[in-house]
This record gives sequence, C-alpha cells and structure tokens, in this order.
Amino acid sequence: MKEGRKFFFFSKSSLENIPVWRLLHTPWHGWQKQFVLLLCLGSSDDVDAQPVVDLFKFITAVLGPKNRVESIIATRLAVVNQITMTREELSVLYPKLQLPSHLVEQDFLRNHTLLKRCYDLGLRLGAEKN
Repeated sequence: MKEGRKFFFFSKSSLENIPVWRLLHTPWHGWQKQFVLLLCLGSSDDVDAQPVVDLFKFITAVLGPKNRVESIIATRLAVVNQITMTREELSVLYPKLQLPSHLVEQDFLRNHTLLKRCYDLGLRLGAEKN
C-alpha cells in the first residue's frame, strides 16, 4: 500500500501540527442497480411522500447514471397489517380511526392493487436477475 502525503493544518487551538493523511482510494465504479422504495404512510395524500422519493432519486443518481428507482406508495395506513384487511375489518377499523366509512371500499380496492403491484414488481425483478 502506498503511503500518502503528509499534510499539516495550523490553527490557534491547542491541536497544532497534527498530521492529516491524504486518502488513497480506488476509482469510483458506477452501479447499475434497481432500487425499490416502498412507503407506507398514515397520510391520505401521496404528495407527502414526494420529498422522500426525490431524495432516493438523487441518491441513486449520485451512485451511477444507470440506476433505477421504483416507488410504491401506500397511503392512509395506520395499523399493522391494515393493507391485508378485508372490507369487514376495515369497516370496523375506520370509525375507530375517525375516518369516513365511505372510504372503506375505495381503500380496500387500492390496498389490493398495491399488493398486486408489489407482487408483480417482485416477479419482474426476479426475472431480470436471471
């Protein structure tokens, strides 16, 4: 291993003339990965997830231009396993959460669609790997 150059920094503090070693590293290699961001939000609006989605897009872009981010956002989830609940279970839960009961059918269908999207994404990513 090569030895780096020795640098010194000078300050008015008591830590003067402390050696600082230059970092020697291998060249950076860009990744070519598929990232999946699964977000479960208590909020009713997908817009609340946008800062996190933007952050992950930025991070993966920094790691290499060939990276991809796929995000699946589930909203209005407040309790464990809510996404797998039946219509009847949601009908009992929503009054306890002070949510309107007319959202039960819409949320049940949305949750079912989200689970299907996750399953299909897993199949697709598994097939791409082979």
